[in-house]
Amino acid sequence: MSRAVFIHPDDNLSPVATGGSEWAAQTGAVDSDPNYGLTKLGGVDAAMICKCTTAGPFAVVRDLGSAKQVDFAVIPMHSCDAGGVVRFQMAATNSWGAPSVDVTCTVPTWFVTKPAMPVGLLFDLRGIAQATRTQRWVRVSAPANASKILSFGPIVFGLVRELARNISWGLQSPETVLSAVGETPLGGRVGYRLGTLRRSLKGTVKTTDVGREQLRTLYHAAAGVTPFGFALDPAVVDGQFVFWDAPYAPAWTFLDFHVFEVAFLEQSRGRPL
Repeated sequence: MSRAVFIHPDDNLSPVATGGSEWAAQTGAVDSDPNYGLTKLGGVDAAMICKCTTAGPFAVVRDLGSAKQVDFAVIPMHSCDAGGVVRFQMAATNSWGAPSVDVTCTVPTWFVTKPAMPVGLLFDLRGIAQATRTQRWVRVSAPANASKILSFGPIVFGLVRELARNISWGLQSPETVLSAVGETPLGGRVGYRLGTLRRSLKGTVKTTDVGREQLRTLYHAAAGVTPFGFALDPAVVDGQFVFWDAPYAPAWTFLDFHVFEVAFLEQSRGRPL
């Protein structure tokens, strides 16, 4: 049994629309192609990454405009070498000699390297006093890779939410490869292998009437599609963008007690790194 921990889009502080300035590069240079620019760090599309011009190191900073609380941070897509240490830091000013918050994440071994499928990076700040993790400036830094160009997908961070229900999760094999089929002008069908992997997470929820209604509200929050930074704790340690892959359908009800299945499908991680 475990619980789903996630950052809802309404709580994501990364987009510039939430206040303050856009992400800025402090260390390292960003690719001149706007498709790989710094603005991609504030999005919710795992296919849109920010790419450096070198193997790193790389550090980006963001002014939130005012002191804001952060409980959790997720970087679902990245090209960081396994074993490298990525840091999520917070401070009252743009000074990083001794930041108030300095949380590290050692990059796990990748699920698959060809095509690229890293394990998402998680930074859990909940063990830090609330006043301490309420700061105006945020910084994310990564060491240089051994060979490949360094890049990040969106950086999702903010208040954390948790499905306060007993959930039994299972991680399906990460071997599903996206494909597409196109029809020719003469009616023929041609298949394409896109080379991008997806993982599916399935779980069983046991909850009361109140919990059932809370989950229904979450499901309908974005017409069944809810892209959010997502982690499973403690059964699965990974950060993803996901959307619902099954209808909201309680299987059975008995004396204010419901049991039904839920499923999330990972968003495409997009372009190969």
